[in-house]
Amino acid sequence: MIPVEQKKAKQLEWEMPFGPLLKRLMEKTRGRVILADGGVPQISPAETPKLLWDEFLGRVKVSSSGICFTGPCHWRSDHDRDHIPAHGVR
Repeated sequence: MIPVEQKKAKQLEWEMPFGPLLKRLMEKTRGRVILADGGVPQISPAETPKLLWDEFLGRVKVSSSGICFTGPCHWRSDHDRDHIPAHGVR
């Protein structure tokens, strides 16, 4: 999720989202990028398997108060999973 209001960023002369970064995020996530002011993409990119896309859409909830994404936590290794402090922040 990119939490940027693009209209406001443009007024401040910020290049947000930054084009090369957005392009890379789209590649790495197979198009599963949510823009805070653009909403949830409704059309799956051709390279994204239907099952993966449907799972993504099932984890996104849009309401009048905002966008909520819920998903599993993917650990980099068993060591990471086993060494999370009690408060959950590293």
